Amino acid sequence: MTTPYTASRPTIDEVAMCTVTEFNEDSGLRVTVDEYGLDGFLMLTELHNKKIRGPVSNFLKVGTQLPLSVVDPGTGDGSVFLSKKGVKDQQAKDCKTRYMLNNS
Repeated sequence: MTTPYTASRPTIDEVAMCTVTEFNEDSGLRVTVDEYGLDGFLMLTELHNKKIRGPVSNFLKVGTQLPLSVVDPGTGDGSVFLSKKGVKDQQAKDCKTRYMLNNS
């Protein structure tokens, strides 16, 4: 997969489109940062500001795409750490638009 971005890694607080690849109900979700082709991790505590009741699998499935904010871009082969908490509605909309334009 080629990336249209000049940087090889996202920057802190950047909102990037991600796809859930697997999840563990006890710790978090493994995702692919689609716009960069990198592996990422989203801890369950970073999924929502409120406590999540019930299993995550009730509302997130493998293959689900969602815009996530970069908390730690990692280095080398390290995973990118992500958060859903800080993503504003306009940031999510802009991210989805940018992702669709770059993948059409």
